[in-house]
Amino acid sequence: MNIDTILSYLIYPGRGIPAEDQQDIAGTVIPPVGRLHHVLLDIFTHSDTECDIPIVFSPTNGTQANDCRSEIVDLLDKQDEATGRKLAQRLQAVTTRRSGLGLLFLVIGRSGTENKLLISRFPADQGIIAEQNLTTLTVEFVEQVFLKNAQSYKAALYRGSSIDAHFWTGTAVDKQINYKTRDLAAYWIRDFLLSDFRTTSRAGTKRLAVSLRAAASDTSDPIVKREISAAATLAHNFAGENLTIKEFCDRSQLSSRTCEAIATSVKPEKLMTDIFEFHAQEFSRHLSYKTVELNNGALLTAELEHFDDVFQKQQVENANDQYIYKTQGRIVDERLKKTK
Repeated sequence: MNIDTILSYLIYPGRGIPAEDQQDIAGTVIPPVGRLHHVLLDIFTHSDTECDIPIVFSPTNGTQANDCRSEIVDLLDKQDEATGRKLAQRLQAVTTRRSGLGLLFLVIGRSGTENKLLISRFPADQGIIAEQNLTTLTVEFVEQVFLKNAQSYKAALYRGSSIDAHFWTGTAVDKQINYKTRDLAAYWIRDFLLSDFRTTSRAGTKRLAVSLRAAASDTSDPIVKREISAAATLAHNFAGENLTIKEFCDRSQLSSRTCEAIATSVKPEKLMTDIFEFHAQEFSRHLSYKTVELNNGALLTAELEHFDDVFQKQQVENANDQYIYKTQGRIVDERLKKTK
């Protein structure tokens, strides 16, 4: 894997500041020698596995056009500091004070026949430098130390053999992607890159709901059915959060056999780790009712979120697997069906 050009820019918080009042952005070309070059080469080499969130450039007014993508294509063509500064200015314009100062790296290179661009942001931190001589130790406090922080590092990777035809999709890493605070996370993919998850909010949520419904239907294990029902009832708590089906299972504290039942219903299974934004209304469209079947033939059905309010459940004394359900209401419909 070869690197052709490395550009770096110091990015100040600029969100909400008019363009004419933005801080001037200083940039430089990183020479192809030295320890910094080797560190960036290592990050560039491992970006294929580290950037694991599929993203796609969002269309503009329904057309296949995107300003950020145009600037990336221009950078790949010219590979100069002035062209890269356009991306730096774009990032600065959406960077909040809470995100703080950052160091942007644009690494352009090749992997086989593919062109490859890594966009990487190192957040600023504070640190202490210690230098030891033969008989003395010098300790100094430093305010602007830029680290590949495990909690706030961000990067995006684009690759393709044709600059004009490819580079519509990419992969990203954002260590703050699950933070509910928008200015900590969303600005990297949506505001800066003008992109979104390759799996849309509605598509990912529908896949989750259908998988839960299928797993509950296919299993005869009452524990699995009960766990899925409980998780589905509380699913609205994830509204607006970014997650995968696997994370949904983990954060809902489902047992291993319940997680396995859900994974079996996801085709292909690799979609268990596909990230999307949970859409509460879409979830209710596909999994909005809960049904309990008793061994006496009774079927109890109600809206998922209100089932426990509609039916009062009481365990029969001295009978661990027997329950009494009580409800009250006005009859609005009666019907006969051949099957369940």
